[in-house]
Amino acid sequence: MTRLRSPPPPEPLRAHRALAADVAGAEPLPEAGCADCAACAAGALSIYAPTLAHAPEKLRVLRQRKRRFGPHQVIARHSDPADFVYTLETGWAYRVVQFPDGRRQILSFLLPGDTIAAEAICAADYSAPYTVRALTHATACGFRPHQLRELVFACETQRDHFTRYLLEQRAYAERRITDFGRRRALGSLAHLLVELFTALRARGLAQDNAADFPPRQEDLADALGLTTAHVNRTLLTLRRRGLVSIQNGKLRVHDLAGLRKTAVDN
Repeated sequence: MTRLRSPPPPEPLRAHRALAADVAGAEPLPEAGCADCAACAAGALSIYAPTLAHAPEKLRVLRQRKRRFGPHQVIARHSDPADFVYTLETGWAYRVVQFPDGRRQILSFLLPGDTIAAEAICAADYSAPYTVRALTHATACGFRPHQLRELVFACETQRDHFTRYLLEQRAYAERRITDFGRRRALGSLAHLLVELFTALRARGLAQDNAADFPPRQEDLADALGLTTAHVNRTLLTLRRRGLVSIQNGKLRVHDLAGLRKTAVDN
C-alpha cells in the first residue's frame, strides 16, 4: 500500500493557527501553585523517580517553577536555549517541527510524567530542533538543567534509571523510523495507538479499556506522515475489525491483542 504524505494545505489555515497559538502562548500563564512532591503521581513516572521515592524534599528544593499552559501554547520553542527542563504533571503535549508553509511533523505525544527538553541535562547550552506545545490544558514543573544533571548522576540507582530512560527514547525513535520507512498505514496507526494506550494505562489514565484521547485525526496524520483522509479510512478499518474506536475524544480498545498483531503484521 502506498503511503500518502500530507500535501501542503490549500489555504493558510494551519499556518495561521500555528501563528495564533504562538502569539497566545508566548508567555506562560500565572503560577499554578505548588503541590506536595511526595504525592505527585507524575513524578513517580519521571526521570528522577528513584530520588523522589527516597528524598522528595530534594525535588521540592530544586523545582524552580510550576506553570499552567493552555491548548497549543508553547512550552519550549525551537532554537531557544533550554533554560528549564520540565516534567509534564497533567495534560498532554507534543513535540513538533513546523514548516514555513504550515505543514508540521509531530515527533511524539507527551503524557504526565514525561520529560520536556531532557537533552539539556546531557548538553549545556542545548537548543532543541523542535518546539513543544501543550495539546490540552497542562501543568508542568520546571527545573534548571545543571541541577537535574547533578541529581540524575548522583547515585548508581538514579543514574541507571536515567540511562534506561535514554535507551527507551532511542528505542522509541527507532520504532518511529520503522513506522515511517516500512510499516503500512494500518500498521503504523495500530502501533501508535497501542503505544499511547499502553502508556495511558501505565499512568492509571485508562479504565475498562477506555481513555480520554484528545488528539484529532489531523494530529494523528501529522504524527504518521499521512493525510487526514487516509487516517480516517484507516481508523474505519480498525473499527470494522473490532479492534479500536475513537469517538467524542474517547479511545476505546476492544481487542488489544488483535491491535498489537495488526501493528506487527502490517
